[in-house]
Amino acid sequence: MQAAAFLPRIAPLRDAFLAAQRRLEDHVRRMRGAEKAHAPRAQGRIAQIFPLQGYGFIETPDGREVYFHRNSLSDLEFKAADVGSTVFFGAEEGGEGPAGGGRAPDPSPCPRLARRGCRGGPIMTVSHAVESFDVAIPINGSRAAAFTLPGRLCLPAPPTGLVLFAHGSGSSRLSPRNAFVAEVIHEAWIGTLLFDLLTEQEATDRVNVFDVPFLSERLLAAIRFVTELEQTRHLPLGLFGASTGAAAALLAAARDPRVAAVVSRGGRPDLAGRRLAAVHAPTLLIVGGDDTQVLTLNQQALGELAGVKRLAVIPGATHLFEEPGTLEEAAQLAAEWFARHLHP
Repeated sequence: MQAAAFLPRIAPLRDAFLAAQRRLEDHVRRMRGAEKAHAPRAQGRIAQIFPLQGYGFIETPDGREVYFHRNSLSDLEFKAADVGSTVFFGAEEGGEGPAGGGRAPDPSPCPRLARRGCRGGPIMTVSHAVESFDVAIPINGSRAAAFTLPGRLCLPAPPTGLVLFAHGSGSSRLSPRNAFVAEVIHEAWIGTLLFDLLTEQEATDRVNVFDVPFLSERLLAAIRFVTELEQTRHLPLGLFGASTGAAAALLAAARDPRVAAVVSRGGRPDLAGRRLAAVHAPTLLIVGGDDTQVLTLNQQALGELAGVKRLAVIPGATHLFEEPGTLEEAAQLAAEWFARHLHP
């Protein structure tokens, strides 16, 4: 009896410990950033890059040539970097000497520390402009006369893919969580389209909010729109869904072979039912470790998906990924998945 009474108290203690750990990690990251705030940042462009060997050279405005290792960038940025890309970097001591010292490149691997210089390379980030457009997606539905749904299209220059977002119940194209995920995806040179699945009037009816086939029709209409739009018609497509939007994304992927990848965050893939077996696009299911009911549903759905698939569980995260660091981790996983499968 004493053991049974004690066990329920473990979860709150664990949650408190994980929250404290994440706050400490965030503080350390902020402190590290503050320590380097005084370091000068130089601008240049990538003059040469050797992806297989893992290094390249930056040309600065004053004519210098600076060597960098792939570990000077995040995995996503190195994969998307190309000759001519503008970069900002700080000359710091790496593992074997100062950045830009002119030494022979050493392509052998070393442990990656995000955006930290390694083997003499500078800390650097690739800078790329993101153009944003307000768009109107035409809907020719059976329930009403033709109308449009508002959306926001964001395209890095140049884009290598496009991800359409399907928001969850009670949300919209203005979802701050989806907007944050979209920003992370932009770092991989992948564009995003956030749009409303429902009109304001339709959203007041809870039947519409949970009508997954109806929501998937709206997503398919958005796919048709971007495949006819001059700026995006050539881009490989991915779908990102949250909550009920994840089920809509999976239904759309089952029906449209142009969908090359799907990511679900805290989603309900079970609501896609038997159509899960028709989803052949590589699918990543991201679930919070403390979102126990949804985790169980995702574990069951994983076995029904037909194509490449993965279940990623983020410890300490609940359904909305409100815990410190959890949404960032989910966004990074999503961006990496799209980067891998939209331009392999």
